[in-house]
Amino acid sequence: MDKIILSAEKNRTRVERVINERRMEALIHMAKMSGKDLSVIVDYALEKSVELTRSSIGYVSLYDRVKGNSICFLGHPMLWIAVI
Repeated sequence: MDKIILSAEKNRTRVERVINERRMEALIHMAKMSGKDLSVIVDYALEKSVELTRSSIGYVSLYDRVKGNSICFLGHPMLWIAVI
């Protein structure tokens, strides 16, 4: 029984490591998107948020310090919705 538990823990650790590596790759990619259109960056962030969390809905919130408000983007990968 201990071998089964160890194997499950080992597999869970491997899966977590792979997901963390993918998160870091996505963050690095986004850091290199400087100068890109905001819609391109938001689309990428939404796509990765769905992919990395295995969710059916993505969510990204941007805060504008000058205006003092947030813009939230959410939706299914086939239909993104901006909520201002």
